[in-house]
Parts: sequence; structure tokens; C-alpha cells
Amino acid sequence: IRFAMFARSQLPKLLGQSLEYPKQLNGTFELAINVGKPENVDAKFAELLGKGGRAIYHPRNEPWRMRSAMLADPEGNLIEIASDFWE
Repeated sequence: IRFAMFARSQLPKLLGQSLEYPKQLNGTFELAINVGKPENVDAKFAELLGKGGRAIYHPRNEPWRMRSAMLADPEGNLIEIASDFWE
């Protein structure tokens, strides 16, 4: 799985209109990404931290039998990294 970020400065041109943005941590939206196996959560979390993400919560096993972590991108948007369910 590869991730790329689209520059915010390009969005008004792409959408044909001006935009407003939340300040600080964006609680209005969360992007959830399934990365397959539980061990992939740790690797992808570390990779995104290395690219400027900010930890919200570190990888952990959830009671509903999946592993997850959450971070914010440099602009405060929430990104959840999650695994498949395990038996």
C-alpha cells in the first residue's frame, strides 16, 4: 500500500471554488485505512509518523478483535490505520 498527499493549495483549482478549513485537530472527518494484517498497522503508523504525522493514539489491540492506531496529518486531519479482524 502506498500513500500520497495532495497539496491543499491545489484543491480550489481542482474543485473550481474557494474553501474554508478547520483550525487545529479536524474533528469533522476521519479517514480510515485498512492495512490488512495486524502487524501492518505498526509499520504503516511508523511510516506515516516519519512523513510528518502526529500520533493521536499508538497501535493497540481493540476489544472487537482488530488492531488500530490514529494519527493526524500535518494539517490536523484524522487518519485511522486499522487491520482486518482476527479470529
